[in-house]
Amino acid sequence: MTQFTRPIHLQVVLPNYKYLFVMKEKNQMLELIYDEELVHQAELLLESNSIFNLSNIGSNLYVGNVKDGKIYEVEIQSPFAKKQKASCDCVFFTQHKICKHIIGLLFAIRNEIKTKQETKEVIGEKSKQKLTSLNINQMLDEINPCWI
Repeated sequence: MTQFTRPIHLQVVLPNYKYLFVMKEKNQMLELIYDEELVHQAELLLESNSIFNLSNIGSNLYVGNVKDGKIYEVEIQSPFAKKQKASCDCVFFTQHKICKHIIGLLFAIRNEIKTKQETKEVIGEKSKQKLTSLNINQMLDEINPCWI
């Protein structure tokens, strides 16, 4: 499934320099969109394999569990889209409408999408390789006289 997104322009100003970065997808900017501390905590959850049972249950709805003291159920609909909706049953989410569990699940979804794209590329490359067929004359030409 191909999801078309508008490029997001990010301008970073460094001393005496201006750079304009074009990100093709919002999922490449998670670290810039959300609070640095929440992102760091979410990365720790991902690295410690605390995010599990990630499932795409259709209609661009992802569900997963995050073990962080207790097990939280996280749902994200239309991840990386402007109309993204998310929920988590933790207290922090009810107060702030975002939490480390949601960001962690977004990281896991991003990794899954990246893995699928890489797999498609490998399969695509293999299918592009053509098997060459040799006729009998070509095979005889390849035989070294010393072998006879």
